[in-house]
Formats: sequence, C-alpha cells, structure tokens
Amino acid sequence: MTEQEHVRNELLMNVPNCAADNPTCGEVGGAKPARGLGASTDGAMICDESDGGFCTARPSTESADASALQTLLESLTEGKFLCGGRPPKLTLGLKKTACMLLCLGISRRQAASILDIDHATITHAAQSDPDFGRALERAEEFSQLGPKIALAAAGMRDWRAAAWLLSHQKKHPSRLTSEERAANHQRDVEMTRYSSELSKLSDVLEEERTAAREQRDQARKQQRQAEKQARFEAGNPQLFRRKKKRDQQADVTEQAGEASVGHG
Repeated sequence: MTEQEHVRNELLMNVPNCAADNPTCGEVGGAKPARGLGASTDGAMICDESDGGFCTARPSTESADASALQTLLESLTEGKFLCGGRPPKLTLGLKKTACMLLCLGISRRQAASILDIDHATITHAAQSDPDFGRALERAEEFSQLGPKIALAAAGMRDWRAAAWLLSHQKKHPSRLTSEERAANHQRDVEMTRYSSELSKLSDVLEEERTAAREQRDQARKQQRQAEKQARFEAGNPQLFRRKKKRDQQADVTEQAGEASVGHG
C-alpha cells in the first residue's frame, strides 16, 4: 500500500457514521424529523416506525454525498509527496516542447532561448537522463528528414534550397559507446606521442643543419681571408721579407731546441 492510499484510508475511517449517530424515534407513531449529528435541515433525514425505530436517509442524497466525499479525498491525495528541494526547471512538458523544436531544425541553444531557460539546463538534463538525451538525438536526426525527402523528389521546386540546407546544417555525430571513446582516446594519445617524437627529431636535425652551416660559413670565411692575405703578400714582397726571415729564424731555433731535448 502506497503512502497516498494509506492517508486516504485514514480519512475515510474518521468520517462519522450517520446510521450509528442518528437518534432513535419516539414510541409515538408517525414520522418525525431527526435531530442530532447527521440530521438534515431540508427533511432529507426522517424517522419512521416502520423502519424499526431508527432514522433512515434518502438513498439518492446519501450516495451523492459519499461520491462527492470520495472525489474530494482522491483529489486531495492524488498529488505526489515531495521530499523537498527546488522543483526541476525542465519539466516533462518542457522536455516534449524542446524535442518538438529540435524536430523543426532549431538548435539546442535556440530552443533554450524559446523556452526561456539556460541552454546548459538542456545539456545537464540530457546527461542525467539518458532517455531524454536519446530523444534529443532522435529529434535532431529527424530534423534532416524533410530536406532529404525534398532531395529525393527531384521534380520538386525547392530541391536547391534543400541541398543548401543539408550542406550548411550542423552535423550531429552519432553517440559513441564507452569502448569506442576509450579506443579514440588511446589513438589520440598515440598520435600525440608520435607527433612529439617527430617534433623532437625535427629540432635535432635542425640543430645539426645549423651547426654544419655555421662550420661551412666559417671555413669559407677563413679561406677568403687566406686568399686575400696571399694576394697582398704576393703584391708587396718587400714588406714581408723581414717577417719571413724572423719566422724562419724562429722555426730554426724551435727545431734546435727540440733536437737538444731529444739528445738529453
């Protein structure tokens, strides 16, 4: 038994019994109006000796009152007992309206603006309610059905507009499973690692090319300086005669010193 039925039964048990609370009639014959709890002022409750001295009521009036009481109790106890907290912003009616708007080709942000709610509310509701999320996806897929039908009918007048809509409409990818997401993540990690290794190798090769280019430039520079010095000495031999003589004497002295060190 639910909590609603339990409350309704308690209310029904507390309703006073008309037959038990009505007073008995006097011994003097004749019908008399009843007095006491449950008596009616319009003569609906009467006493008669033929009924064993007890008050009886008109069946039609009593059945109508009981039906009205039952309806009242059902209306009072049909609501759900809430546990407190804020009411949900996205009710069932708003969810249906959002799906209907998406079927018309409207985006989720535009649907949220029409419903006067935040677009993040629809996203969070779709994440917390998988059924609602699948309904949104089906609605977005259904929004492309009209243009596809228009394209299929080649004789229709607006097939160019339908083709433009299909080419410019946002594509909705299919929902991936957890295994597919894990595989995609692993593939992205491998691609990132591979790209990082390629970047490091490219940096090393670039450094080697830079060092080789600098060495070539330095060698060319030294060669040009040597050629220039040789041309200058060839054009002015008298300027370098003493220098050459001193260099020759220094070489002879150095060779003699090395020879003496070797004999010692």
